[in-house]
Amino acid sequence: MSHCRLITSFVATLLLLAPSLGAQQITGRVTNSQTGASLAAVQVFIAGSGIGALSQQNGRYLLLNVPAGTHTLTAQRIGYGQQSAEVTVAAGETVVRDFALAEEALGLDEIVVTGAAGGARQREIGTAVSRIDATEIIQMRAAPSLASALQGQVAGLMMTQSGPQAGSAPNIALRGRNSVAQGDDPLVYVDGVRMFARRTGTRQNGNDADFNPIAHIKAEDIERVEVVRGPAATTLYGTEASGGVIQIFTKRGSADMPTQWSAGMSMGVHTLMWAGPDATGESRFDGAYTFENPDGLGWFNCKNRVTSIGQVYRDITCPEDGDWAKPALIQRQNLSVMGGSGGLTYAISGRYSDEGVPLDGSGIGYGASSQFQPMDDRVGYNKDKGVRANFTMEFTPTLRAEWTSSLSLIDQKWSPSGAGSFQAFNAPMQRGFRGAVQVGGEPAAGLHFSQSDNMDKRRQVVTGFTVSHIPTEWFDHRLAVGYDLNVIEAAHFQHVGNVMRPTGYYNQTNFEARTTTFDYGLNLRTTLLGMSSTTSSGFQAYREFSRNTAFRIRDFPGPVEKPTLVAGADQTIRSDEALEVVNAGMYFQQVFGINDVFFLTAGLRVDGNSAFGSGFGLQAYPKLSGSFVVSDMDFWTSEAFESLKLRFAMGEAGKAPGAFDAVRSWTSIVSGGDEGGFTPGALGDDDLGPERSREYEVGFDASLYGGRFTAEVTAYRQTTYDALIPKQGPPSMGFLDPQLSNVGTLQNQGAEVTLNLGVLRSANLSWDLGFMLGLLESEALDTGGEEIPYGFSRFSGTRGWVREGYPVPAVFGSMVTNAAALAEPIVETDYYHGPSYPTQTWGFRSTVTILNNLSINAFAEWQRGTWLQCQTCQRMTLNQTFSPCFPALHAEQKKNAGDPSDYNLLPAQIRAKCSADPARQRPPRWYESNDFFRLRSVNLSYRLPDGMIPGTNAATLTLSGANLFTETEYWGNDPESRSYGRFPSYDYHAMPGFKTYTASLNINF
Repeated sequence: MSHCRLITSFVATLLLLAPSLGAQQITGRVTNSQTGASLAAVQVFIAGSGIGALSQQNGRYLLLNVPAGTHTLTAQRIGYGQQSAEVTVAAGETVVRDFALAEEALGLDEIVVTGAAGGARQREIGTAVSRIDATEIIQMRAAPSLASALQGQVAGLMMTQSGPQAGSAPNIALRGRNSVAQGDDPLVYVDGVRMFARRTGTRQNGNDADFNPIAHIKAEDIERVEVVRGPAATTLYGTEASGGVIQIFTKRGSADMPTQWSAGMSMGVHTLMWAGPDATGESRFDGAYTFENPDGLGWFNCKNRVTSIGQVYRDITCPEDGDWAKPALIQRQNLSVMGGSGGLTYAISGRYSDEGVPLDGSGIGYGASSQFQPMDDRVGYNKDKGVRANFTMEFTPTLRAEWTSSLSLIDQKWSPSGAGSFQAFNAPMQRGFRGAVQVGGEPAAGLHFSQSDNMDKRRQVVTGFTVSHIPTEWFDHRLAVGYDLNVIEAAHFQHVGNVMRPTGYYNQTNFEARTTTFDYGLNLRTTLLGMSSTTSSGFQAYREFSRNTAFRIRDFPGPVEKPTLVAGADQTIRSDEALEVVNAGMYFQQVFGINDVFFLTAGLRVDGNSAFGSGFGLQAYPKLSGSFVVSDMDFWTSEAFESLKLRFAMGEAGKAPGAFDAVRSWTSIVSGGDEGGFTPGALGDDDLGPERSREYEVGFDASLYGGRFTAEVTAYRQTTYDALIPKQGPPSMGFLDPQLSNVGTLQNQGAEVTLNLGVLRSANLSWDLGFMLGLLESEALDTGGEEIPYGFSRFSGTRGWVREGYPVPAVFGSMVTNAAALAEPIVETDYYHGPSYPTQTWGFRSTVTILNNLSINAFAEWQRGTWLQCQTCQRMTLNQTFSPCFPALHAEQKKNAGDPSDYNLLPAQIRAKCSADPARQRPPRWYESNDFFRLRSVNLSYRLPDGMIPGTNAATLTLSGANLFTETEYWGNDPESRSYGRFPSYDYHAMPGFKTYTASLNINF
């Protein structure tokens, strides 16, 4: 009986206490303080309690089961100032607390990690830092990948793709090229783990594309991206950092918010962009020369085409509708969950995407004859699967550990492109009867699809572990280790019976790259009488190992389902290269602050590298920077001009030589009698060291009228000393390969401007405009007396050059000096056309938001100042299939027949280019300005009403279009299409870009 009374009393006590334990609620509305518009996706939480919620479309939020008592309630969203308020909740009460958040366009108190030891506030940093958050990447840009997210978003960033197909390698350069021999790739970090982020060099016969592992990084996993662009900001990264640093931070969970599930689904199509000049156009040399060009350069129409001499030709494998182009389906799905409990938080995501190539192979029954697994009846595709898991463990309030990991699995089928004997797709149509693949004298491009496969299998694992310890307010330290593994098998198989290789041909490249990183850093902070001091020190090391092995197998005994390396009679190891580089260094940095307004930073990085010469020793890289938040001074009384930060910086970073550039090398050979031997290679240099790039940077960041107008302006000058230049030694030494030497000096200078204007701000309508400008000038000041060829076309011998007094690199070629004269051309054969990088990059962005739930975004880009050789134009003209030259070719034919009347009316430039005579029609005459204006993207995003999809917290529908419009005077396939995507480069039947249309639904629940 006593037990019954005890239980009854306990239950009664619980019932009495229940209201105070869980019946309390906090609710309210979050708005924009300037417009009064509701703010969605604001995190409202009680820190450390696990109680939180996201505001809905109408700005409302609701916290349930709040314990009675006094709590600190916080509201935060990226791009807005955080607010906190104390709220007292009585038992059984519902408390209303509204928040009005102000936009923080500059975010002077936001923490920046990249380029700053241990992290620093924006106000403390003396260099330009670009920051792109997840909202802009996913909602405003609808960007599927890191490369598309960065395109046109960072002033001073230039990017080309090695091909339009998904998975192609982006070629990224920040502030131009500051090295002749060592590349311009920026360092890439993901959650503190250094990635192998260079082209793999596994390009196979059959496509013009390379691969870069950063293509694995998908936008839906990104929380934010930080980009620092030059040595002034990257000194603490030391050797290899002169090309800039891109750091990606992926999403993490929160114990202060309830578990959040997110799902995204996209469907769409790729279509081919217009290939070639407009349907009608005027010559740039006089106003009289016009042409009709109804079919571009022949990419689409593969039936009943006519050469300039009246020959009708078609491709016998042409699809029934006579059009090579066919929309290719896109599908992308992702699912993620984020949350936490107690001291553990997590963010786990998975993804799958499948993107085809907009080409039609139905004319030859392609799918039935493919012999390479996995089976797929498409001309090309990219299948991308991946998972990511991030965990954070707080063992104590002062000790935290973070683990990040990701796995990517990609199967890629490259579509044949280009115009080589193994690569032709559009080439037979553009080359007429001279097409590389023929049957009975007729072009037969489709046989490439049925008789060959070009496959990549790529696998990547990235994992990292970080321990942070903050024992006191004045001392903290962290240790991070990371590992990045890339494994690629790239294979090109021409089946037995192939029209080009009847006995079969198999080429396989196996590539592996392993990067291990170690990073320890500590910070000491003190404050006294308005003075602050932060002393930082650390040690960083990385080891990078790569191996690239290429095999070639020929002459198979008969048809095989899948080739092996021993299946053919002719088995050759074409190359086998293994490289290992180890770099280790220490850094020291001191930051002084005065009244949280003026900051002065001095630092030093000292590096050793296994690629340095044995007699070189260590390399030191200093830095000095300052920032002054003028608007926080007492004398600053302007209400309109609320924020102004001045900044300056000087810093150095480097580029190490290659793994074996400092050592004397020998090359193995095999004699005619199958006896081994060797020949001298490079001489070697015991004193060989890194290039040193020193940069001076000044600028300011400003915000006016409550953030309605913001400006970020930067000017810089960057000089590379001890540039590595290949020099040819005297033949008497016996070593014939060029030897890298620290003898060069290069210079880049320019300006970067980013402006944002809130044209209209109200509760129901807003309109924002953005403007970006990047200016670049480069010059080779000293090349050690060398003229260095840069870039190479195996078809024409065309090169760019690095020469003293010219940009790095520069484009030289033939120039008709009497272009507009009605006379025979006078040709200067070594004429400087211009740089290979754009000297001006303009970006324009517009965002209109209606009723706080409908957003229309558009982004356009204009590039000027660069030159590209149109070998497509040159080869088609020789083959008499280049329709813009048809009037001139007709005139030349009449002249050859004895009637020069029409030919005499042609300007000299047209005579030089539009000739079918191989003796006078050479590729160097076809350098073209490839300036262009392109509408990069248009997105319409609609946030669905709350509750429209049952069980969801928020849902957004986005309709997107990419590459919708292009304006250019370039005569080739596409002003952005480059064979292999390199600078300088050429367009040799390069595939034009894709127009892309997608519909996406993103939901949170």
